[in-house]
Amino acid sequence: MYDAHISSGKIMLIGHQRLFSPVYIKALEMINNGDLGKITKLRGWWTRNTPWIFYDVPGGRGSALDRQRNWRLYWDYSAGQITELGSHHFQLANWVLGSEPLSVMGSGSLNYHNDGREVYDNYSLVFTYPDGVHFTYDLLDSNRHNGVGFQVLGNEGTMQLEANRHFAEQPPRPPAIRTLIHNIEKSIFETIPIGGATWIPAEAVKYGGNYISADYQLNETLLFLEGFVEFVRKGEAPPKLTEEGYNASTWSLLADEASRTGTILTLPEKYKIKSRQA
Repeated sequence: MYDAHISSGKIMLIGHQRLFSPVYIKALEMINNGDLGKITKLRGWWTRNTPWIFYDVPGGRGSALDRQRNWRLYWDYSAGQITELGSHHFQLANWVLGSEPLSVMGSGSLNYHNDGREVYDNYSLVFTYPDGVHFTYDLLDSNRHNGVGFQVLGNEGTMQLEANRHFAEQPPRPPAIRTLIHNIEKSIFETIPIGGATWIPAEAVKYGGNYISADYQLNETLLFLEGFVEFVRKGEAPPKLTEEGYNASTWSLLADEASRTGTILTLPEKYKIKSRQA
């Protein structure tokens, strides 16, 4: 597809609509301005509780008709959740860090939906980027508690992009009256240690953060489609958009292979493309 795009000069975008989201665009601007300090880690997850079956067919799982209708469940046609869901966040990781991974490793299995399908229902992946930055990623089809998330962690703050939230590493001080009430409550209810451990377990910071962008209600999918139509009318599109889609696709397929073979994989040289835009 990419080769045909280059040789024909026709417009091609791959459906990563977050590239058009005001929240993500603003987040990238803030990250590039140093609001999070040095980026040291990325975390992502996409968890659901669904059998992922679109059609009930005679013969059930594994039948010829099921392989045709519920094709997402079979290796011949699908890389499962990695390409269907994870690819969106793989693109985002590349975008945030301004580079492709150096390698990927992972593991997957069928530990819940043992009904004759082939693709895994859970994955854990680790992408290694330049400067020792790691992107850890989880996919799950049997529990929806954590929903979908993508975090960018730096020494000066954290962003939860799917939730449109920015957390400073040193939260702002609360109003004086709130601090006074907290101190009074603490002195009344706090347990006084009599001997025992001299260390205090680290706890997550309880701080609600701030919105990244006030435009979170805009429909990023509609913005993507409007952009695509406009590019077709103009006869040109930013090369960066196509390259983001290409790179996310290649690393999705590598992540699938890594999880199925238990090996650490890198992108073969023949599949690397030279960016047409800085």
